[in-house]
Amino acid sequence: MGKEVHAQIVKKSIQTNMYIGSTLVWFYCKCGEYDIASKVLQQMPLRDVVSWTAMISGCASVGHEAEALDILKEMMEEGVEPNSFTYSSALKACAKLGAVTKGKLIHSFANKTPAFSNVFVGSALIHMYAKCGFVAEASRVFDSMPERNLVSWKAMIMGYARNGLCREALQLMYRMEAEGFEVDDYILATVLSACGDIELDEGPSSEILLVT
Repeated sequence: MGKEVHAQIVKKSIQTNMYIGSTLVWFYCKCGEYDIASKVLQQMPLRDVVSWTAMISGCASVGHEAEALDILKEMMEEGVEPNSFTYSSALKACAKLGAVTKGKLIHSFANKTPAFSNVFVGSALIHMYAKCGFVAEASRVFDSMPERNLVSWKAMIMGYARNGLCREALQLMYRMEAEGFEVDDYILATVLSACGDIELDEGPSSEILLVT
């Protein structure tokens, strides 16, 4: 259906504006048609942050993480400033690639913009650093966030748990509950799984006994 609509746009010589172009880019990326999405983006007479972000987000969501980061670089070279969604998408790509050096560079760029205070950018930074094994960096980002939501709490707790830091994960889980956030079954299962591995080596801790 999407390809048919695109064909009609071309057939009737309708100039592709930014809104239509961005929608087509997103559609083709979601369908796994990376080359077509890239061609649409390049043919657009004008490209704004929405157009570029549609391509970056689309690529990152279908396994083209390296291409997503290349597009971010091209976007910035053209003088288009990323927004919070752009940074979040690019950081997710870094996390999947384990590209902490590029993630740190994106962190430094975001730090100079209003997007840095966005809770989703902060959460994406936490996830990226923790996924790459830089838990101390993730913790610093978490502690410096002006506000936190369920995503940011979950990212930090999971980061601790998946890096074998059972005690820190449990302590943060209790703190999360104390601040009025609900610990869901997925968080609990992940933390208990991590603590269970430690329990086998060290014997059950009082924290584990409290939650089991």
